[in-house]
Amino acid sequence: MRSKQDVIRRALEKLGVPHPASARDAELVSRVYEPVLDDLASRDKYVYGDPDAIDDDASEHVAFLLGFAVQADFGKTIPEQERLMAEARLVELNGYVLSGQALRAEYF
Repeated sequence: MRSKQDVIRRALEKLGVPHPASARDAELVSRVYEPVLDDLASRDKYVYGDPDAIDDDASEHVAFLLGFAVQADFGKTIPEQERLMAEARLVELNGYVLSGQALRAEYF
């Protein structure tokens, strides 16, 4: 599991922000952290439990999506196709990793 700070740090790395990042840069990403997770959950892309415990497999994709959300603030342009690919991967992980149980078929 990755903490919120780990995911934010990784998002800043993906944006090319030198380490250690300034407090302003970290705050920009921190402000969109839960809204991005809530958006993903509302669209059934990635349903999370504790926002401070992101699955290791999903953390890279969540970090990318955080970077996507703040790209303009850092003068970056990330292609929409890359966002869609990250979301598609989260959907795959959501189905296989997060449920923890096999899907039960119901016959009518």
